[in-house]
Amino acid sequence: MIKLKVLIITPAFPPEITGSGHLMFELAESLSDRGHEVTVITAIPRQRMGGMKNGNLYKTKFLAKENLGKIRIIRPRILTLPLSNPITKGIDHFLIAISYYLAGWYISHQDIVLVYSPPLTLGLTGINIAKRFRVPIVFNAQDMFPQYAVDAGILNNQLLIRFFTHIEEYIYGAATCITVHSDGNQNYLASRGIDEKKVRVIPNWADIKRFQPGEKYNELRKELGLGRAFIISYSGTIGWAQGLDIIMEAALILKNKPDIQFLIVGDGPRRKEFENFVNGKKLNNVLILQLLPRDKYAMMLQASDVCLISLHAKISTPVVPGKLFDIMACGRPVLGNIPSSSDSYKIIKASQCGICVQPDLPKKFSEAILHLYNNPSEASQMGMNGRQYVERYFSREICTGQYERLLLSLVNKL
Repeated sequence: MIKLKVLIITPAFPPEITGSGHLMFELAESLSDRGHEVTVITAIPRQRMGGMKNGNLYKTKFLAKENLGKIRIIRPRILTLPLSNPITKGIDHFLIAISYYLAGWYISHQDIVLVYSPPLTLGLTGINIAKRFRVPIVFNAQDMFPQYAVDAGILNNQLLIRFFTHIEEYIYGAATCITVHSDGNQNYLASRGIDEKKVRVIPNWADIKRFQPGEKYNELRKELGLGRAFIISYSGTIGWAQGLDIIMEAALILKNKPDIQFLIVGDGPRRKEFENFVNGKKLNNVLILQLLPRDKYAMMLQASDVCLISLHAKISTPVVPGKLFDIMACGRPVLGNIPSSSDSYKIIKASQCGICVQPDLPKKFSEAILHLYNNPSEASQMGMNGRQYVERYFSREICTGQYERLLLSLVNKL
């Protein structure tokens, strides 16, 4: 088999605790384990470190070079801006693109370039580096930007929408191949006039060896003082697009059931707002924590009775949160606060791994929680269904293997 030199460009990478970072790390590690030479351009860690400091490795450096196993990593330093402000966040996306492009000059010839987006601007970086090496580029579009930002209420200036739409169309046109994580995203691109031959569906995945069914009443429960409570957990970004107001409303409805506890683990622009709400309403049934390290994240899923995925009703682009597969791999039932048009809804229904409720229906959402609370055998069966389904379709080995075959086929066409 041909051994490739693969360049992966990603906004985050361990030790940062992000879904994108761990997804790209697992892809890089899997490719490396199969004998390919993998180089990663990513930023010097600056947020979501799970309480861990950068340490001396990055403290004074403007460009850090390191190895993680067999993976070579190039990390430029990015100017830290307040990312809660949409304007400065947009500036940050262009600073990342420029910094990564400059870091690309420290890399020798590669056979193929793979870019994770968002941010959309990294597509421009990848295209320019791929042109320099005269090699194919794969653009992995996780969110359909700018439409996702428009739906989320982050972007409403028509001039900026047109500006980013032009960038998006340029990237789609210049990419050798576009990968998306679900059929709905492929259909969305087809509706935009993108050649269907250029688009490949490769799902995100779960590491089914790391994420497995485990003891519910584990050490993390003890550490958090949750004992034998019925836990509904959410882990991830706490922002507008996630539609997490439903948790606050359900917590109010169910506040007289003290053995039902809501656990929110994560960070984001609305975290402080929810903390103030919990304190103001004196909700003893809601616990909000910072992001957990990867090993404790698995323990949190195992400690849960029900795990939540949530999307705001106005999100029109197909979205499948990566955490869905981690939940399924841990054999826990899923409670989806998601539009019926989403691909997540279709996966949950096809696998029979949980219950879905349309967003903005707190009474029905609370009733779904009580149904799972009162029917533990049914909830347990949903969890087992999810584990079997993710083993069959969404394991790390299966999906990273699809990426390897795609990269080899694109290089062999040259």
